[in-house]
Amino acid sequence: MAAAKSSLLRLAILLVAALASLRGMTFVGGRTGTSSASQVAMAAAKKAAAAKKTPAAKAADAGPKAMSKTARIEEVQAKLKAAGEEIEKRTIKTILDHYFESVVGEIKAKNVADLHGYISVKKVTKPATKAGQKIMVAGREIVTKDKPAETKVTANLRKALKDLGL
Repeated sequence: MAAAKSSLLRLAILLVAALASLRGMTFVGGRTGTSSASQVAMAAAKKAAAAKKTPAAKAADAGPKAMSKTARIEEVQAKLKAAGEEIEKRTIKTILDHYFESVVGEIKAKNVADLHGYISVKKVTKPATKAGQKIMVAGREIVTKDKPAETKVTANLRKALKDLGL
């Protein structure tokens, strides 16, 4: 009887040791061993640190901004003035507006536009999906939700623009 008690005691000690070592291990898809309270505290600390950033640090994180339409028109006017041409900003703006209206019209009509060998623009339409379609994946049935049709416009650099060093 004493031998049975000692073997049960040994077994209990081994189980406690195994559970203690398993508690510190990480399983795929499992928790890392930290409590939810410490995870909440860590998330709050990260959020507070992000809020403490200076305006200069925030501006550095934003990255470079694209040139505005007005700045681009002024750049074109300056280049034309340097070449000896005198054209008003309003005329340049009208020309650019008409050019891009014709590009939009071409994309609507043909779904493709080529901007003089520099950039190709394509319109891609994904069809809508119906709800309730059943798909068999690994022996399980998956019922799909309905999704509206998507229209995306993609732009790709052409060889002429890549050769310029972009």
